[in-house]
Amino acid sequence: MGIKSSDMLQQNQPHALYSNPEVCSSATPALSMYGNKFGGTFDSNSAEIAHFKEYQTQVHGAHWSGFGDIDRAWYFRKGEDCWISFMGSDSQTDFMNNFNWFPTSWNGVHDVHAGVVQELDPLVELMREDFPMMRNNCTGELTVTGHSLGGALAQLFSLAVNHHGDPLQTGGLTVHKLYTFGAMSAIDWAQGLNNKTEDNCFAGAQIYYADQNSDGIPFTVDVVASEHVTGGHHDPLRSDKYFVVPANLQFSLPPTFHTFQCGHQIPEAIPLSGSTWLFKHGAYLPLLGCPFSPPPAPTAPPTAASP
Repeated sequence: MGIKSSDMLQQNQPHALYSNPEVCSSATPALSMYGNKFGGTFDSNSAEIAHFKEYQTQVHGAHWSGFGDIDRAWYFRKGEDCWISFMGSDSQTDFMNNFNWFPTSWNGVHDVHAGVVQELDPLVELMREDFPMMRNNCTGELTVTGHSLGGALAQLFSLAVNHHGDPLQTGGLTVHKLYTFGAMSAIDWAQGLNNKTEDNCFAGAQIYYADQNSDGIPFTVDVVASEHVTGGHHDPLRSDKYFVVPANLQFSLPPTFHTFQCGHQIPEAIPLSGSTWLFKHGAYLPLLGCPFSPPPAPTAPPTAASP
């Protein structure tokens, strides 16, 4: 079962999702797919990883004639449980697809983000031959995760895997949990149903960095509030969603979690922007109390010798 959480906590008690091993086991690979840019510590050679495979494909952006970029997905297994992690944006090609939010249909799911489909479809084709292996080896739970654009890929992949009729022809794979961090939205609200649960909800969590405002619209929120990548049309699929407000930008204290339970849409919010956006967009590991390795500071150019 996914983590059940409540905002009705004892005073000063950290939220159940803070420093939670289940959350961190999904956040760590999702943020590690960029190398050390966001402090990820995932090690595919760790003794606890029984099987690891990386999928790579070149993807071209909408209205972009460049050579495209390399998109990645990771599959790995620990004991009986497995994870699939999707990488987020790291190139101009990805951003062109991020802005291609026009609705399309894909594998039986309608009103989905066209740019997300363009990113996800080639990765699914690479993974397809391994679906039987995943089905046979993942005798526990399968968790799908991703950050930013990777979170949108994780949403759409999970939705299609659990969709009626097995449109991806996985042979019976089931996504048991979905964790996303600062994710774009890939689907229309009415389409985001988990067809393999009674309540149509995905266990896990969709987590967004947020700043709380003193007046007006209550929250300024990472990515999901931006109409540049949603077109005002796409929403998170059905799951518990959290706006997480840090106590400070050193992340030295537990943050405050604002919960929007499955079946309830997130409220109107202002999109994060400005010079601190990238810092906040990449800060999910320290924000959530997960282990992280601070990226190295930029190297200053050598000082010219005095005459």
